[in-house]
Amino acid sequence: MTDPGTSFTDELLGFLGIVMSASGLQELTGFVYRSDTVEHMLSGKAVSRALQAHLLIQSALVTLLLQCIVTRATQESAEITYDNDSTLTADDVPLQT
Repeated sequence: MTDPGTSFTDELLGFLGIVMSASGLQELTGFVYRSDTVEHMLSGKAVSRALQAHLLIQSALVTLLLQCIVTRATQESAEITYDNDSTLTADDVPLQT
């Protein structure tokens, strides 16, 4: 007896592989997995490896995004000078454009 959720997962990952085919997903996963494994992952046949790859890519993208946010925030806070006697208000915070 097969798990009924397995076929849906296979189809979903296969669909994501088709939709994301021109996005560089295949090349990116090729740094970690062999090319024949990547083809199986993107077709929905290697579900556990595909989920691992998607989670790995997501964590890498979140890490890059957070690094950019922290870098920008530290650069902007370095540009703001404060007097010891003054109080910071909402008007003192520069808005991003």
